[in-house]
Amino acid sequence: METEVVSTSFTSSSGDSSSVDISEQFLHLVDELNESLEQLKMPDDFVVYNPTIYAREPLEMYVRKYCNTPKRILFLDMNPGPFGMSQTGIPFGDIKSVRNWLGITGSVGKPPREIKDREVLGFDCTRPEVSGQRFWGLFRTLCGTPENFFKTSFVYNYSPQRCMNAKGVRSCIRTELKMPELYNICDPITRAL
Repeated sequence: METEVVSTSFTSSSGDSSSVDISEQFLHLVDELNESLEQLKMPDDFVVYNPTIYAREPLEMYVRKYCNTPKRILFLDMNPGPFGMSQTGIPFGDIKSVRNWLGITGSVGKPPREIKDREVLGFDCTRPEVSGQRFWGLFRTLCGTPENFFKTSFVYNYSPQRCMNAKGVRSCIRTELKMPELYNICDPITRAL
């Protein structure tokens, strides 16, 4: 029988105003995850983008705007897409959806090592993130406004890193990474959410 994991951040209904701000707790967990991921040894020929670092401004805006109350539902994306979260710092971060529906923009820097064919342009990127269009489009249809969606739900990535070969042609696959190490880093943070 599986053990049920219950998040105190996402299910508490106590409304205790003396507790630490939920959005600040969440950002602290992001920082803890990033510190742990820094220790993960990646293959030498792979490049790692972490938009929670170089796209911190829009990420913080997203978290403070939409992760400021307890939630019942947490949607998890696996990792950043090339034209979504890699550009905006927002999960399923299709530029138009993030800017026009979520109402988020901001300054986006560059990863330490950038691949020419996977350049980070931030909100100037003109390529759509199809999964983001579909995801946010569905909830725009179902909920009408972001506020209605985020009353009960939040969206984040299991791993905030995008790992690619040096040409940016493909993402790392499980056989190239030490998956148990990644799970040992990401699972506890996900449970803490």
